[in-house]
Amino acid sequence: MILSVHAKERMLSKNISEDEVLQCLDFGVLKATNCVEGEIRHYKRLDLKEKSVVVIYTFENDELRVITVYAIINKWKK
Repeated sequence: MILSVHAKERMLSKNISEDEVLQCLDFGVLKATNCVEGEIRHYKRLDLKEKSVVVIYTFENDELRVITVYAIINKWKK
């Protein structure tokens, strides 16, 4: 797995661990697949206890590349 610079920055700023990214990739629900500028991008979401993690990724030279990640804070779950 390759993490883009942007994905690493987002992980730091949104307090998302690499383990949470891996969990999302392994167990998250595929929400969409889109073609952006000729590149196929996949969008997965994993609901955790206090947040949902979203990972947008593609495949580059047969290796998974994470483009960006973000968290949706579940304020109603405590």
